[in-house]
Amino acid sequence: MRYLQATMMPLRRLGTLLFLLHICRCAADGCGYDWCPKLADDMLHVHLVPHTHDDVGWLKNPDEYFYGFRDDIQRANVQALLDNVVDELLKDERRRFIYVEMFFFKRWYLLQHKQRKRDVATLIRDGRLVFTNGGYTMNDEAATHYQAIIDQMTMGLRFINDTFGPCATPRVAWHIDPFGHSREQANLFAMMGFDSFFFGRLDYDDKDRRLNYSQMEMLWHAGNADLFTGALYNGYNPPDGFCFDAVYCQDDPIQDDPEIEGYNVPQRVDEFLNYAMNQSQHYRTNHILMTMGSDFQYLAATKWFSNMDKLIKAVNALQDSGSRVNVLYSTPLCYTHALNSANVTWTAKSDDFFPYASDPHSYWTGYFSSRPAQKGYIRKMNNLLQASKQIASFTKVSSAEMGFEKLAEALAINQHHDAVTGTEKQAVQNDYIKRLSIGEAATSQFLSKHFCPTGGAEFCPYRNISICPSSESQDQFRVTLYNPLARPVQYYFRVPVHNKFYRVSSSDTDHQLTSNVFPTPIALDNVRRYRGDAPYELTWRADLPATSAASYLVQRSQPEDVDHMYSQFSHPHQGVPPSLQTKFYAVKFSEGTMMTVTDKKSGATIKLNPVFLWYNSSVGADKEPASGAYCFRPLKQTPIPLCDKDSLSMSYVRSKEVTEVRFNCTSWASGVIRFLEEADFIELEWLVGPIPVGDGFAKDIVLQYQTDLASSGKFWTDSNGRQMMERVRNYRPTWKLNSTEPASQNYYPVNNRIAIRDQNRSAQLTVLTDRSQGGTSLEDGVVELMVHRRDLADDGFGVGEALNETGQFGDGLIVRGRHKIILSSVEDAARRHRLLAEEMAMQPIDLFQCADRQNPGTLNVSLPENVHLLTLEPVMDVENTGLLLRLEHQFAAGEDPDLSKPVTVDIKEVFSDKFHFGSIREMGLAANVWADQIHRLQWNSEDGLSRDVHYPENSTFNVTLQPMEIRTFYLTLV
Repeated sequence: MRYLQATMMPLRRLGTLLFLLHICRCAADGCGYDWCPKLADDMLHVHLVPHTHDDVGWLKNPDEYFYGFRDDIQRANVQALLDNVVDELLKDERRRFIYVEMFFFKRWYLLQHKQRKRDVATLIRDGRLVFTNGGYTMNDEAATHYQAIIDQMTMGLRFINDTFGPCATPRVAWHIDPFGHSREQANLFAMMGFDSFFFGRLDYDDKDRRLNYSQMEMLWHAGNADLFTGALYNGYNPPDGFCFDAVYCQDDPIQDDPEIEGYNVPQRVDEFLNYAMNQSQHYRTNHILMTMGSDFQYLAATKWFSNMDKLIKAVNALQDSGSRVNVLYSTPLCYTHALNSANVTWTAKSDDFFPYASDPHSYWTGYFSSRPAQKGYIRKMNNLLQASKQIASFTKVSSAEMGFEKLAEALAINQHHDAVTGTEKQAVQNDYIKRLSIGEAATSQFLSKHFCPTGGAEFCPYRNISICPSSESQDQFRVTLYNPLARPVQYYFRVPVHNKFYRVSSSDTDHQLTSNVFPTPIALDNVRRYRGDAPYELTWRADLPATSAASYLVQRSQPEDVDHMYSQFSHPHQGVPPSLQTKFYAVKFSEGTMMTVTDKKSGATIKLNPVFLWYNSSVGADKEPASGAYCFRPLKQTPIPLCDKDSLSMSYVRSKEVTEVRFNCTSWASGVIRFLEEADFIELEWLVGPIPVGDGFAKDIVLQYQTDLASSGKFWTDSNGRQMMERVRNYRPTWKLNSTEPASQNYYPVNNRIAIRDQNRSAQLTVLTDRSQGGTSLEDGVVELMVHRRDLADDGFGVGEALNETGQFGDGLIVRGRHKIILSSVEDAARRHRLLAEEMAMQPIDLFQCADRQNPGTLNVSLPENVHLLTLEPVMDVENTGLLLRLEHQFAAGEDPDLSKPVTVDIKEVFSDKFHFGSIREMGLAANVWADQIHRLQWNSEDGLSRDVHYPENSTFNVTLQPMEIRTFYLTLV
């Protein structure tokens, strides 16, 4: 009560951005923190932040939300909302509003007339309309890959700078709705130049502890840099009793006419001050933030602003009677400035905010795996987009020829925290997938044109389930593979065929390659149904140069003409091979899928048994909370084996290059364990679905990798595909865990890898995924990954329907995916899993029947193993054509004796055969501001002064990368 006296009352493109950065820098001198008022030190300042949270799809698709269609589902109309907010801001210069989702704002802005655009520019220039976060969407933080996060943030922030100049650049990150928060997301925000980060959701236990100890705001040690971070007091909702939205709220308005019977100013002021006093007890400065708004609010903006005007006037009027409470319209930007000026020493945090639980029996860990087909498609399309950007750069296409922009926008939308998470309604998911499909088709046309000048390239989008008309219907066909990695790779390529013998040769040298033909797994018949019936699969190893294409001619051979040294057909055998050898592993099978595996390099030997199990998840009977799209709620904490050894069907096929061990657990769950002669991993291709639910049981299907490693309750998961986070079973680093859900409370997001290790044996098992999944280690020596889900009830968190995907044929979704397994020493693990994760995220792109193939890429020098070509993208400048280049050091300090060291790259030497560079200048990670103009706020913490991103004073073509550093450059071409 220390603040109250006794008188208290009960570019379009980056080129345009670069032009704006040049001509508008003078405008930046009077914006940003200059907008913020100087506030007295001896008062409690209540920062009212008017805002709306506009999901880019959830219960309705993005278009329906924008136009206000389907009000029977949800009252939401973003177009009208923005119209009304701008009208209200123009009425009073004291008013403020923040906006976040650039998908909606860009669409709205482009529809406005010239005067309206001038009005918007004035509001932005004066700090009355403030962009916050600024991504195309508010992305999820669990199921998103860091490359896709960077791209969607870049898309939104580019639009802001392209359209409004540097004064509009957001400096505060704002993730008020995502269901948990990753360390890498905070790290990316720091590298983008943000000064602070605020979010709405954190574990209920963690929140209680932080409130009790006034630790809701902290300095987050995020990786490459630190980021000031705050957890909001009431999620992202208004104070209780002070929601003034005409659509979503029924709270009493402020009636300030003393002549009427309903005059309630004293009562409402008293209620507000009580709330403010209570909130202030949990924060460490004389500033508190109140979020005034929520989902799709401000459709009736007049009611909101008129009531806030009255509230501010009435509360501040008490200052004449001695009150020390000051209420003001504010923004997260000015709130950040006030906290930074307070000169407080903040507590620090180094772990993350996963998993999120909203109550003791609601762990939001189901969405790590929900809608696995969508998650896989998103990852595949990101791969396609990155390759297409490279090819556009190498071929120097014009802006009109860039055919991948639809895919880029669709991917940005799909990073939304109700898209990639799988927490949307089924109809909305259909819309997300349709957008990706349209983008894929446009991008395929672009690739066809620039790989095959005469056109005619064909594509096989269903090759993952052994359907490909290009290879099935012809006796002779060509395959072109483009490697988007800036280092050579070996890639085992597989296509469905109708015959047993083929000749595969390099189109460039006519050199015949070793190829293998195996019978197609019987389980695939249930996936393909009438769409394909190829009885065989043809495989060969392609050795691909860095960022380069190679073509192969495949010709059907007659049995009498076959050179069996190169072309091999393998018949299936029942059971398992007793033993096998590859270049990297020695394997002995015993019973079923149980095997003993030895890593030849380190000598590490383990027992390994991959098995399918299932959780009988709650359907909400007997008032128990149900398992659903968000939450994983098993009725029993131990999964049930899907089959026993007597019902497990085993067979194998083998050749010199490849051995496949196939197992059928049930009619709807099977796998192929694949051993490749030249691969330092073991591949497990899993096939699950349709999950039967006729018995009334909801089922969450998991793959366990059971070993004899003594892992001591620890395991490691990646953070958005970059940092590796140590996890300890039944433990939280910053509070004592209340153990109520032993299975789901130990689940974490696995974007692309999970690992366990036995320090005494110096052995590590790492499992890499081809899509985001939930993972855990519920007992020592076991890695568990959830591969598919089918629930029968809604879990009660808003989506309003069960996670019951029925698939194309109506009987349930079927999903096929891959895990890649590495057994290594602990010391060698990072080198192997980081390089393999890069290869899985950026696989070669395949085209068929490209007879006159061009080779657009080929670097003069490959990049070092520890350097990843993260982005190579053409930029159309106002004067010339340039390139956006991101280079990433993909190893953390101390992970590898050689690859964790700083590394220097000569950009001119690497690209000299393709480009002639004029100049180079470094930018922030999101490519929306020059690096030398990023000046982040400094913060004091219990560990000392905050660490910042280091940018060299001058940009040169010799670039040195520190461990885990990403550096972004704009290069002009001459």
